[in-house]
Amino acid sequence: MISGFYLGELVRLLTLEIFGAAAPAKAREEFSFDAKQAAVLAASLIPGQENDPALASNCKMLLKECWSWDLDAAALAVMRRIGFAVFDRSAALAAVAIAVLVQRTRSLETDGGVTVAVDGSLYVRNEWYGLRIRSFLKDLIGQNSEKVLLRAADDGSGKGAAICVAALR
Repeated sequence: MISGFYLGELVRLLTLEIFGAAAPAKAREEFSFDAKQAAVLAASLIPGQENDPALASNCKMLLKECWSWDLDAAALAVMRRIGFAVFDRSAALAAVAIAVLVQRTRSLETDGGVTVAVDGSLYVRNEWYGLRIRSFLKDLIGQNSEKVLLRAADDGSGKGAAICVAALR
């Protein structure tokens, strides 16, 4: 599950798993935390910004508004880590999928590079998410990752389906 649609729900489920009975009642409601809210938690731990008190304060206010949950500093730190871990996992899974396709098609060897269209607001609205995908790609395929060009695609599913149909003719 790397879709932005599920990331908030994954944060909610992990919150219940980690905090158990201490989790707020509102967190027990399915899809009561969305990806936009989860992105606030994740962005608060971007390397270089993790010590910004304003970002921590934003997270605290968000959880108070969303779940009526007033957290102490330790619980807030856990929630920020949950948010970051969920988004980081998503970026890692996206990078793995890209790396496998690039290696299977041998496009870096035969074509000298490849452009990958990435669809969705998760990628478009969170610059750091794209940077995490790039970082994982570098871990997976090394310097060849520089030959992989990631581009935001509008309506990637529709365009991808059209390309598949055109290729069949």
